[in-house]
Amino acid sequence: MSSLRSKQLGGVMLISGTAIGVGMLASPIATGASGILTAIALLLSLCGYTLITLFVYLEALYYSDDASINLVSLCQNLSGNKAAIFAWVLFLGLLYIVAAAYILTIGGVIASAHPALNDSQILSSLLFTLIFAFISVFGIKWIDRANRFLTLSLLFLFVVLVTKGSQFVTLDNLKGGQPIQAISALPAVVTAYTFQIILPSIRQYLDNDLKLLRQTLKIGCLIPLSLYLIWHVIILGLLPFDGPESLQSILSEGGDQVSHMISAINFHHKLSGFSALISGFTFFAISTSFWGVMVSLMDFISDGLNLKRFKSGHLYALLLAFSPPLLLAIFAPSSFLDFVKYAGIIILALYGLLPIYLIYNARYRLMLHSPARLNSGKPFLFALLLVTILLIIISVTLS
Repeated sequence: MSSLRSKQLGGVMLISGTAIGVGMLASPIATGASGILTAIALLLSLCGYTLITLFVYLEALYYSDDASINLVSLCQNLSGNKAAIFAWVLFLGLLYIVAAAYILTIGGVIASAHPALNDSQILSSLLFTLIFAFISVFGIKWIDRANRFLTLSLLFLFVVLVTKGSQFVTLDNLKGGQPIQAISALPAVVTAYTFQIILPSIRQYLDNDLKLLRQTLKIGCLIPLSLYLIWHVIILGLLPFDGPESLQSILSEGGDQVSHMISAINFHHKLSGFSALISGFTFFAISTSFWGVMVSLMDFISDGLNLKRFKSGHLYALLLAFSPPLLLAIFAPSSFLDFVKYAGIIILALYGLLPIYLIYNARYRLMLHSPARLNSGKPFLFALLLVTILLIIISVTLS
């Protein structure tokens, strides 16, 4: 395999791993109330929307010849200080909080699985973060290698879970649902498809090869979509729509929906080892998503502070990326989790509204050319803007 094709495989895994987070496990509970067909339509349509915004962002990035440019410098070049400050605040707020939530969650998973840690979530979180930070010291090549192992392990466990669960799927369980309930699931699905954050890093990693980058983005988006669709059919086929230990009862109970889901599956089917498989899958799902978040954070900070001018710029970026979320997880574990529910709104603002604004400025005010320009005009941008605003309004209302 050529070096560039090998990098493409790594890029696909980084994109896929970023999107296949722990939220995938309980996503059928959020969407299932609308019925299987409506849930599938929702997954397909929002994946399509995300892919479109991804290519809008790609056009914006290619208004700069610098392959290492990230969101802050891009905003500075195409709009000015206000847009750059907007990107700084939202991006750091989003990724620091999400990273802290991942660190806390993975700490709980490791602590509960390993007796030697004596249920010490903080110690487990610290060890997890330090190991990942140590690997990151050696750069994107080593991150890519580690992420390939984690992603392949994730896919292996997914196949085992699907194989184990598919034997008990019944068509009767796939009946029912209220399509109007799909609206309440929109924020969860929007948050699930969050691979835009990794795009500038993937561009740089693929040596600015636009053709290869486009292929990588499409494949990287299709893999999580396929897994989400399969997982929905399995979970919705295992659980009845209503009654005891059903989708409706899990939704009404609130709390940890993954635990409730496992309990309901065991109540109906007595699947041995299902809980352990879910714990393993959760570990690898969080780990791959965490890589995507931290790589994006390091590159964003390096670009925003122009750390490339320093000999040890990579280490400074690593320290500024890993330290704040780790400190949040250790010293203020309950102070930020409520903000995670606003992640979908921030994602829509950062990767829905902002790229539209940037390419409008670049195309029609600055009269710039991008080799990644979409074959579309003002009506397309206006329609995409309206869809994005509608999604934001729904997300804000439900939050």
